[in-house]
Amino acid sequence: MLILRVVARRHLPCATSACQHTRLLSTAQAREEKEILRDFTLNLPTPQPKKPKRPPFAKNLFLGKFDYEWLTYPEPQHVDRYNEFQEWLEPIERYMKTVNPKEFEETETIPSHVLQKLRELGVLGARIPGDYRGMNLLNSEYMRVLETVGTVPALGLFLLKQGVPPIDIFIKWGTVEQKLKYLPKIATGQSIATVAVTESNSGPSACDFETLATLTDCGEYWYLDGEKTFVSNASISDVFIVIGHAMQSGELEKRPETLSAFIVDRDTPGFTVLKDSIKTVGLKGFETGKIVMRAVKIPKSNIIGEIGDGAEQLLEMFRNSRHFIATQTIALLKNFQRKLTKDILPRKHFDKMLFETESAKIVFANISCSIYAIESVLYLTTAAMDIYDGQDVQLETALVEQFCVQECLKRIQESIWLVGPKACTLVEPFEQILRDAFTVSNYETSLLDTKIYSALLGLQHYGFDMADHIKKNRNPFTFPSYVFQQIFSQQGALKLHIEDYLHPSFRECAEFCDRSLFRLKDSAENLLIRSGTEVGKEHGALQRLSDIASLIYVYVAVIGRASRSYCIGHRDSFNEVKISMIMAYRLQQEVYRLSDDIKNSEYSNGDYLCRELADLHFEKKDYFAAHPLQRNY
Repeated sequence: MLILRVVARRHLPCATSACQHTRLLSTAQAREEKEILRDFTLNLPTPQPKKPKRPPFAKNLFLGKFDYEWLTYPEPQHVDRYNEFQEWLEPIERYMKTVNPKEFEETETIPSHVLQKLRELGVLGARIPGDYRGMNLLNSEYMRVLETVGTVPALGLFLLKQGVPPIDIFIKWGTVEQKLKYLPKIATGQSIATVAVTESNSGPSACDFETLATLTDCGEYWYLDGEKTFVSNASISDVFIVIGHAMQSGELEKRPETLSAFIVDRDTPGFTVLKDSIKTVGLKGFETGKIVMRAVKIPKSNIIGEIGDGAEQLLEMFRNSRHFIATQTIALLKNFQRKLTKDILPRKHFDKMLFETESAKIVFANISCSIYAIESVLYLTTAAMDIYDGQDVQLETALVEQFCVQECLKRIQESIWLVGPKACTLVEPFEQILRDAFTVSNYETSLLDTKIYSALLGLQHYGFDMADHIKKNRNPFTFPSYVFQQIFSQQGALKLHIEDYLHPSFRECAEFCDRSLFRLKDSAENLLIRSGTEVGKEHGALQRLSDIASLIYVYVAVIGRASRSYCIGHRDSFNEVKISMIMAYRLQQEVYRLSDDIKNSEYSNGDYLCRELADLHFEKKDYFAAHPLQRNY
């Protein structure tokens, strides 16, 4: 009856949820699940039903197609859920104002009393389904939690690594028994989970992992051997999801088909977490460590999913968690802006106050624009995930990551010049913010790889749809009439009529989207016609194309949010219109520059010369030019 009552409170059909689920379990297991549900209180109302999946938005931008639905800036929460979520969040916001970041910096650990308070506030189980004592927050809601906790960067990254990769793997691939055993403990903070992936000698290829899981002759146990490094939260985690190759029946070859994930409890014999954590430049308090496994014996049932699912699990983990880092950059930039304001206000610059100078005003305006843009594109992406069922946001999440990382570093770097020599001292907070921003921006995957990945995703989508068009343009002597027709039909902008879906104040901003989308489509076409299947080798052009897509996607989020704010009468909404206008001009100039570089050949934009200079450097293994004071006479 309790299961039925909980289902009824969620307005879910019992026949398709709890009843079917219970029939899958033995009597003892069902009884255990009921015990879990008995202590569970549904804190938030049921989310609104998801809408049918829409076509991929960012990928279609490469084709010049635009989904006007995204301009409405979707709201993922209905009113009741929004109000109750805000009530739940308020104690967390109040508590975070009392947390002392210096305690993390001095001890280089997360204080135990902070972890205990997060347990009490229910933060550690925020993304876990309610059936396992979690809050079952929406993606947008969890971003808000990460942003709040991220006022202490080390704590924000701890929560991200604890609450995203392991939870996603458990929910999607875990068996009912595995979920019942681990998720309730993780939700209540009794256990902390992490994922162990990286190895010292494996590089980026998962096929090179040396961690092996060997099935015993009786077929009941796995023996794990190997080492993992750069394991997040290693020193405080109790549950480790280890990625390695599963070997059975005397198989010796390591292939993607053997890559698998295994659950290892910390107290398993042969499993060791090394005491010395890996020191990082910033994020003091967030611990990264190494684990060693020597003949670690675990039950056969501790494999998550099937043998060979590890490759897909890794892909899902890296593909679906890219955008989470944006919450860290938002918190960092807001904190930096507050401290910079406090430092600037009392200072004089020659005959006037420093905050009255144009240099200071431009710096602060740029920071505000960047925060607004990152917020807009992040919450647009997560809202799409929450509202549309199975929405393809693979490209969107990558574009969010690359934009927020670049903007965070760029704004802090140019703003620190206002501080002057004080920024170099250890007694000021700016040195710590610089270290934290650098570490956050580089902790995940390489930004260069992210850009190339984003561009290739867009080009792949373009190629599927326009394969015949590319083929004919790459063979002008075979299809001369088609090529001439294309030459004389070229336009300078797309007529998408975006302004019809925005407030009239955004007419000029909509024209920027038309012109920029044409540049993106034209750049993608030029690259594929010029390089064909070899386009993956043009890293410089791919990075430029990715930046164009990122800037356009961000700007769509900005004008959609600003138009919504202006229409519903948000406080200071007119200033949001100003941000849209500032960004329209600046982003358009950047899009034009990048697209011109792509359109020009490598001999015109300097890429060819860059490669020659790099080859010379690697040949000499040092700087090659003569000193300016050196003589040869």
